[in-house]
Amino acid sequence: MKFKKIDALIIVIILLVAGLLFYRVGFIGEKKEEKKEIQPPGEEKHDLQPLPPESFITASRRVVEHIDEGAHFKSKLVVCREWWFFSVIFNSSMLKNWSLTVGFAHMAYGDIFGKLKPDLFLLSLTDDKGNSYGGIINKDRLIKKTLSAGSPGVSLKFDNNWAEGSYPYWHVHIEDNDLDAKHDIIVDLDFVANSLPLWTVMDRFKLENMEKSNIAQYMVPSCSVIGTVILDGVSFDASGIGYYEHSWTPFYIRRGLTPVMRLNGWDTFYVHFDNGWDMYLHKVYPAPQFISSKTPRLNFVGCIILSYNGGEKITEFRTFQMKNTGLERKNLFVKMPTSFKVSASKKFTILLDKVNLKLDLDINLLGKCEKTWKFPSYIGMQTGSATVKGSISWFDGEKNVNIDLNGKATFWNTRAAP
Repeated sequence: MKFKKIDALIIVIILLVAGLLFYRVGFIGEKKEEKKEIQPPGEEKHDLQPLPPESFITASRRVVEHIDEGAHFKSKLVVCREWWFFSVIFNSSMLKNWSLTVGFAHMAYGDIFGKLKPDLFLLSLTDDKGNSYGGIINKDRLIKKTLSAGSPGVSLKFDNNWAEGSYPYWHVHIEDNDLDAKHDIIVDLDFVANSLPLWTVMDRFKLENMEKSNIAQYMVPSCSVIGTVILDGVSFDASGIGYYEHSWTPFYIRRGLTPVMRLNGWDTFYVHFDNGWDMYLHKVYPAPQFISSKTPRLNFVGCIILSYNGGEKITEFRTFQMKNTGLERKNLFVKMPTSFKVSASKKFTILLDKVNLKLDLDINLLGKCEKTWKFPSYIGMQTGSATVKGSISWFDGEKNVNIDLNGKATFWNTRAAP
């Protein structure tokens, strides 16, 4: 059989294509030097370690639009409660292990029963020794609205305090002499998202297709925070890891005796662990304190969100136990927590892979700013910093993995008498 020119041409083409492919994948050609990873200044560096099994998160839960970030209580009469919450754990040399929480809240009139001042602002700046600066204040809404909120995007103002922006960038400015009579606090911080947002209640698909979606909550984990904190005239350069949360609820979720569609308190924690992981924990208390100090395992607005790699990877618990292990009485009807024990477990993934995932944490509250409303409100509120210690374990398909956890948290606790 004669070797035709067309056969030779085909062989040459095959050899050229194969050579190009081998060159592209690195089998042939000059070996390139490996690039050394350069760590940005001020950014934390952590050793590589195994990560817990990821949870399945739908794409619609990771999309937030500018209209979502704006005020809902102004356009929907059903919405009576809405808040925006910013928090940061500082890691800069000047404010190492300090923390800050800032909250703008349009509360329902029944939340602070008997008061016509349901516009709320809270600030807690806590140092590394547990001392807190700031406070919690509620002001008029009926005669003169103290809290103004716009849309789309975040556009908030409470006296001289304000926050503006939209995903992925927000700016927070604090300058209020009414909060702390003993200290002057001025704060200017930029929050920059490193990951997509996450809806913890509802999602973007349901909000677009359900006109009656008057309850929702989303958060943005693992934000980079940078700016300036001025305490009593002393200026500090500030940087750290933080988060931003926004939620709203309708009027029919309110205080009451019957634990059905009731809201008699909540606990919100944002934790930054020493290994670089972050955790968001939110739990509501449908029953008054005298009925139960525990929460049910299944709570449709409760969750634990563990995030890694700057918030891109998520492990989620929807069922967990959170027990008060320490209480401090504020008045005859209100006791505020001082410590917690948290436990959560998950035996299988959504694909029925056995993981035996277990989380156990002890939370101890440190410095805090607090406010207690007496008759006829009987409600307690506190915000500040906490320490978190515990462990997480799981089965990776071959062996059991156990990792100790140690971190610092910011919190917002509320408890109401019936």
